Amino acid sequence: MLEADDYDIVHVFWPAGLQQVPDIAAPITCTFHHATHGYEDFYLKTLYSNFPVRIHVFDQFAVRQLGRYGIYNTRYIPQCLDTSDWTILSAPDKMTIGYLGGAGDEEYKRFDFIDELAEELGVECVCQRTDEESGEYKSHDDILNLYERMAVYVVASYEDAGPLPAQEAFLCGRPIVSTYVGSMPQVVRPGVNGEFFYGDIASGKKACEQIFNNYEHYRRGAIATPLPSPDETAQKFLDMFQEVLDEG
Repeated sequence: MLEADDYDIVHVFWPAGLQQVPDIAAPITCTFHHATHGYEDFYLKTLYSNFPVRIHVFDQFAVRQLGRYGIYNTRYIPQCLDTSDWTILSAPDKMTIGYLGGAGDEEYKRFDFIDELAEELGVECVCQRTDEESGEYKSHDDILNLYERMAVYVVASYEDAGPLPAQEAFLCGRPIVSTYVGSMPQVVRPGVNGEFFYGDIASGKKACEQIFNNYEHYRRGAIATPLPSPDETAQKFLDMFQEVLDEG
């Protein structure tokens, strides 16, 4: 348990963590990733049980989502990742689609749908998941190998704050086909670096084929995609924390 006088601000990276800091005197801020369908009540009760002075959200939908319930002290700060270890890859030998995910993510990330989409397209689905028994993530080299064999990264979820693997795919020069979820509306530019679809096979197939038929154009767009940088994101966090301190 944290001691009350140890910190000027305590930031909790998941709403459930608020239950671990009930006696902290310092102001508490919290990251709200996303309230998955069916779990909204849990998230709201957790927030209200120890209401943070600021709630950081990863995507703009979450601002609306919390606003519905009268929670307005949100601050939008997008996800970012260190770009230094990623390599722009040459075009793959053949058209494929794929995804990256963890054990336990299958249902809400709709991996089975992506497998089905690959069958409808008549292409290989290139994918990797965390080990279901150990929970260990794949190595960086394993993930680079995945993107090397993947032509188009597919995001089929309606329950994401990011996702970060899609940004990794951009850094490797891989276009994205995505639902309108998380941060994707801020980074996917239709006709340039990817396409959106509506979550069904027909629109997903159309989006993938559009990229397949003009792949090098979309690949160049993916390479040129501007993404949030760690420095910019860190400054936004510092600004939020300073705002809280200035309020006393």
